[in-house]
Amino acid sequence: MLVTNKEIMSEATAKKYAVGAFNINNLETLLAIIEAGLEEKSPAIVAVTPSAIKYGGLEYLTSIVKVAAKAVPQPISLHLDHGTDFETVAKCVKAGFTSVMEKHVLFYFPDQNVQSAMEAFNIAGRIREYEGDFFHLNDCNFGGAKANMFIEQKVSQKIEKQGDGSIVKTVTVEYRNPSPHSKGCDLEAGGLCLNAPYRDWFRFYVPKGSELLESQGSEEEVKTYEELGKTVFEGYYGKEAPLYTDGGLTRLVFKYKLPFKAEGDYRLFIQKQPGTDGHQYEIELGKQKEEFELKQDKEIRLKI
Repeated sequence: MLVTNKEIMSEATAKKYAVGAFNINNLETLLAIIEAGLEEKSPAIVAVTPSAIKYGGLEYLTSIVKVAAKAVPQPISLHLDHGTDFETVAKCVKAGFTSVMEKHVLFYFPDQNVQSAMEAFNIAGRIREYEGDFFHLNDCNFGGAKANMFIEQKVSQKIEKQGDGSIVKTVTVEYRNPSPHSKGCDLEAGGLCLNAPYRDWFRFYVPKGSELLESQGSEEEVKTYEELGKTVFEGYYGKEAPLYTDGGLTRLVFKYKLPFKAEGDYRLFIQKQPGTDGHQYEIELGKQKEEFELKQDKEIRLKI
């Protein structure tokens, strides 16, 4: 099955095993990788370089990887290796390379024209402009080892139309860490500490002009300010009550009013934080509900 590098490496890190990344140029090489993976019951990262694309052709190489991945039970990812020029990156975006499309790789070019093109493809990390509701959650691990790799996150959004046509949203974010605490967390003694109590500096990016009505879960006073064309609600937890391992749960609840009233369909754009994977989302408006795993940026339209 075709998955992302993040999914493969998160599992490998948790279970402490290595994963091979192999460059391919043709079908024969790919089949050898697939067969070895089946024999060893191991996932694999299949990488394609610009020279391999020039030799074998992008459409051909991506097609055989996708077909092979669908035919086997072990996880397979498709990765662009050493992609440095705009034309190659653009073609890989269109071909659906998982590491690029799901923003596990971001691009920066000194040439402003090329960088503008990367931003047009939405693979440069810039906060997007959008006409309608917008949501981007940015978490920052503050001294919690690599605990974010083990955390399961669920984001629930309830949208309510008020009598005057205004829209009020209640966003609930749940962070759970079901994994055990890492043993030997003595970095000075050379210990490898991956899973430990998690401290989070978080920011909600919402439509500019949104008004915070109430909030729960932040240990610090929530700051509201404007940045990158959005209103930001900023908070922190972990000084007094971090998210602990072995089943720990932390919950944030933010209720705020959008800066526009309901007219026509309700439109929401959710911008995924680069490098994250597997966050569960639930969007509720009246009797309408959508549930999904956020793999890429996502636009939602609902009747209001």
